[in-house]
Amino acid sequence: MRVSRSAYHDYRSGTSHVVSDRKAALGERVKAIFDRHRRRYGARRIAAELNAEGVSAGRYLVRSQMKRHGLRAIQPKRFVPPTTDSRHGATPSPNLLLDEQNTPRKCSEPRNESGS
Repeated sequence: MRVSRSAYHDYRSGTSHVVSDRKAALGERVKAIFDRHRRRYGARRIAAELNAEGVSAGRYLVRSQMKRHGLRAIQPKRFVPPTTDSRHGATPSPNLLLDEQNTPRKCSEPRNESGS
């Protein structure tokens, strides 16, 4: 086995996979902020909010805590406003293509009255 001596001794002493109290508390705060913002905040915004609260946490530390807790931000769907109001009292515009003046002609017929 290719394990470093320090990793072996950490494993033997039981401290190899122990998460520090600071990181455990930070993970809980990250999860709380993530849930409070309805899964819309990513690592950058959570780190900015933690720093605004006075907790020193970088983006990569927050990212690793999010990964550890299985948190992944979702992209909200785009708002598309309705463009058609069909409940109005106005009459629709006439279909000018059905007018007799605009009927298609044969290629041999002139385009206008002057004959050119």
